[in-house]
Amino acid sequence: MIGKELNKMNRRELVDIIYQMKKNEQRMQEKIASLEAALQDKRLRISEAGSIAEAAVSITKVLSAAQEAADLYLHEISCMKAEAEKQCAKMLKEARRKADKLSPDEEKLPLQTKQERQSGIVKPRHLRAESRLRKNGQT
Repeated sequence: MIGKELNKMNRRELVDIIYQMKKNEQRMQEKIASLEAALQDKRLRISEAGSIAEAAVSITKVLSAAQEAADLYLHEISCMKAEAEKQCAKMLKEARRKADKLSPDEEKLPLQTKQERQSGIVKPRHLRAESRLRKNGQT
């Protein structure tokens, strides 16, 4: 049917139809090009989103490893502190035992007088005994 209609048309009408078809084809080519560019842009965005997601996962792994290292460090520090406190307590106990052996006859003196505690001065035990004796007038 279309073939008969085309046979009835004159040359000018046929050229006009061909011209319209070429214009339509050109518009379609431009539309295809713009759609392909939009598709490429979307693909690039998807790729970048994947890269960002991968980077986020990598950062999360790094931060997780850093947190584990910090936790381990704090645990080691607390263990070392506990051990140091045990050693200090043991040394203090031993020092008190030795001090008690050296002067078993002397009455037990307080470690510091109230005035010494307030001033921050720490005197050896034998000097504290001398100052007590002077205070009482027994020099």
